Amino acid sequence: MNPRKLLLIAVALLVVCQFGWAQQYGPTSAAQVQALATLAERTGPLPVVPAAAPEHYRPFLWMGAQVSSGKVFEPMGKQALPSFCNVVNSRGGFNFCPNALQTTYQTNSIMSANGGAGMTVAIVDAFHYANVAADLSFFNTEMGLVPMDCVSGHPCFQDLDQNGGHNYCGPNSGWELETMLDVEWVHAMAPNANIVLVEGCDNSFTNLNIAVTTAVGLADVVSNSYGAGEFSGENGFDPVYNGPKPILFSSGDSGAPPQYPCASPNVTCIGGTRLMPDPITFVRVSETGWSGSGGGCSAFEPSVAYQTGNGVTVCGAVRAVPEIAADADPDTGVIVYDSGNGGHFRVGGTSVATPVMAGILADLDTARTTVVPTFLRKAKLQGSAGSPTLDSSLYLKYAGHSTGNPYVFYYFDVLTGNNGFAAGPGFDLVTGLGVLTAPHAGPPWNLP
Repeated sequence: MNPRKLLLIAVALLVVCQFGWAQQYGPTSAAQVQALATLAERTGPLPVVPAAAPEHYRPFLWMGAQVSSGKVFEPMGKQALPSFCNVVNSRGGFNFCPNALQTTYQTNSIMSANGGAGMTVAIVDAFHYANVAADLSFFNTEMGLVPMDCVSGHPCFQDLDQNGGHNYCGPNSGWELETMLDVEWVHAMAPNANIVLVEGCDNSFTNLNIAVTTAVGLADVVSNSYGAGEFSGENGFDPVYNGPKPILFSSGDSGAPPQYPCASPNVTCIGGTRLMPDPITFVRVSETGWSGSGGGCSAFEPSVAYQTGNGVTVCGAVRAVPEIAADADPDTGVIVYDSGNGGHFRVGGTSVATPVMAGILADLDTARTTVVPTFLRKAKLQGSAGSPTLDSSLYLKYAGHSTGNPYVFYYFDVLTGNNGFAAGPGFDLVTGLGVLTAPHAGPPWNLP
């Protein structure tokens, strides 16, 4: 065996061993993240954090590969994106940069959305990354996105601790990559919306729940890309998520069974797909259920009226998840810039689907509240303690599924894929209702 292979095996064993000692944290150095990326490129995608310690959450983030760019020359006046952007990759998947995913999910076609202008998305993550604002600025420049400098009408970015101040706790490399994914891809899908990052001191239930409470008070939509397996007594945490703002959670990245807090009836649970576009036009060619998409019938949460009252009874007396889905397969993942871990990475997991959907909801809220003529205007979508709730609005459009109307107008129905359950027509336990058709969910056909 040659020395290069021996070195790779040694590094991989080191990474695995260190994960075993610090499962709630994942990689604790840039070298470990890069070793994970090297291994993933050779063997296939790998979870950034393979497990979580008791009473700790883990990000639902998968490593696809570390990518690098050659020099790109474009005609005058055209944005020159890095060469790894919007191309079919060595895994037969696709590397999404912002302009491609905006096109595939048609966010620029939402009437009066204006990139989510006037809305604020809060993102909750664990630990502190000191360079988040600088990395976001670099990403925006290279991807041709609006700066988040709060100048001349540009949107604003804030980085806060779990209590809404600036008493930050320590860093963690695994969660750092999650943080940059969340911030960059909310901005990619809602480029004119403000973003507030609220960082839990660590990844414990206690501190991340404090951060969620803070985030709800600061934003119009709250994005959370983490969770843990369901557990007896989880219902006691449900009131944390009973608020007036939509709270999104990732469904998981290891298939069935469901994860918590996504199983809570007070949140909107986001599952995952594998999305392949045309490499030239970026129009959707196929979208199937991702094998890692968390989903199934909850072990502890009872059924909810917004599901059973609108024709979703697959789980009988208990809650079914997820609600809706978006791209999550790390082979068709998104490009993230994270200088602390050494550059650009293609990543996946329902940690991608959730900030993508949070950005789309910000777009929809702007459209609902600013559209002309004014008689088309609606209130912002709200959480479980508000009205109209996001969940009830989503399921109401499924009530006509037996006739195909209005369900097929509002959703792309994902028909294939398996996470332990099979995707199929209508609601399923892989992708829920399917993928929201963003322009149809806005004016003049607003969700309720």
